[in-house]
Amino acid sequence: MKPPSEKSAGRRPSRPSYEPLQPHEIELADFFVRMAGILGVPRSVAEIYALLYVSSGPVDFDHVQGRLGISKGSVSQGLKFLRDHEMILSVKEPGSRRERWQPTPSLAASLVALLRSQVLPALEQAQPGLQRVLADAQARGSQPEVIERLSRLNRWNSRALELAPLLLPPPGA
Repeated sequence: MKPPSEKSAGRRPSRPSYEPLQPHEIELADFFVRMAGILGVPRSVAEIYALLYVSSGPVDFDHVQGRLGISKGSVSQGLKFLRDHEMILSVKEPGSRRERWQPTPSLAASLVALLRSQVLPALEQAQPGLQRVLADAQARGSQPEVIERLSRLNRWNSRALELAPLLLPPPGA
C-alpha cells in the first residue's frame, strides 16, 4: 500500500469551486422555471437554460453543475433535453475535448421548437380520447351542460390543432 503522500500525487486535482448564482441570475432562472412549468418542462432544465442564456460565453458541464449545485444526472438529462429540442448548441474549442454549451441565437425559434415538441403532440394525442369521452357522455345521456362543456373542449382542441400551423412558423423558418 502506498503512503498517503504518494497516493495524493496521482490524484486528479480537486474540482474548482464555482461562485453561487447572482441575484439577477436567480431572477432569470425563476422566470424560465415559471415559463417551463407551463409546458411541463422540469425545473432543472429551465435552470440550466437560464444559466446558459445569461452566460457571456459557452459553458461546460462542470460549470453548469458547479453553479447550479444539481446532480450530474440532472445536468446530463437537462442538456440532452435542451439539445434534442434545439434550444442549445454544442461548441468545441480548438484543441479541447470538453464540450461546451450556449443557447441558440434565437429565443423565439427555441420557444417554437419547444411548443412543437411539447404542446402539439399533447393536443394530437388528446383528440381521440376527448372524442371518446364526449361520445360516451352522449351515449349515457349525460346532462346537457356536461355534453356542452365536453363539446366545447373538443372544439377548442380541434381549433388549436388547426391554428397551430398558422401561429407557429414551419420548422427551419
